[in-house]
Amino acid sequence: MFGGKHHTVTAIRRKDRTIEYIYLPRKSNSVLQKLKKAPFLRGIIALIEASANGSQNLNFSSERYDVDPEKDEEISEEKV
Repeated sequence: MFGGKHHTVTAIRRKDRTIEYIYLPRKSNSVLQKLKKAPFLRGIIALIEASANGSQNLNFSSERYDVDPEKDEEISEEKV
């Protein structure tokens, strides 16, 4: 999992030894930006954001690990 200014990227190794990536855009919230100026609040907000991003990436990883590559298209069609 890597984080940049505008996106976070997660790479997972699947069961068939291929690597898959997920790109998630960072959401900017003006209220949080103002709160991040206070030192103590900045740490709390960073901890909450990191936990939320980590849980999203773990969910993605656990959902995609065992999926057969031929069934990828079927799964994406079901979700739409």
